[in-house]
Amino acid sequence: MGGHGGDVVIYADESKDTLLEFHNKSKHKAKRGGNVDAMGVLTSYLQNGLAAPTLRIPVPLGTVVKHKRGKFLADLANPGDEVLVARGGQGGISLLEVPEHKKKQMTTLTTNMMRDDSDKVLAIGEPGEEVSLQLILRVVADVGLV
Repeated sequence: MGGHGGDVVIYADESKDTLLEFHNKSKHKAKRGGNVDAMGVLTSYLQNGLAAPTLRIPVPLGTVVKHKRGKFLADLANPGDEVLVARGGQGGISLLEVPEHKKKQMTTLTTNMMRDDSDKVLAIGEPGEEVSLQLILRVVADVGLV
C-alpha cells in the first residue's frame, strides 16, 4: 500500500505577530506519501509506504481563516488553536499479494483500477484536497480612551 499524503494544518502561535510572510510564499504544499518500491526491496516486514507528515503552518493569534469564497473556517484566537484546512490524499493499493477472491471483491468496490504490462492490478491513490484560503489578522488595541 502506498502511504497517505500529508494534511495541512494552520495553528495559532504566540511567537508570530504578522502575516507578511504569506506575501512572499503564498503556496504551501504537504508532501506526498511514500511508495513501497522507492523504499527498497519489498519484504514481508515492509509492505506499506510511509505516510507523509502533516504540514503545520503557524499564524499569529487572532487570525481568521476563511475560504476564498467567504466560508468561515476558524478564528485562531488562543495559543494552540488549530484547524485542518486540507486533507492529504489516499495512498494507492497494489493487489499483487491479495488472494484472487478478495482481489475481485476489491475491484468491484473502486473504479480507479489499472493493470500494468505484467498484469499487476493496482488501485490508484486519490489526490489530496487543494484549497484557496484568505487569512485575516484581527488587531486588538492595547490603548483605551477615557
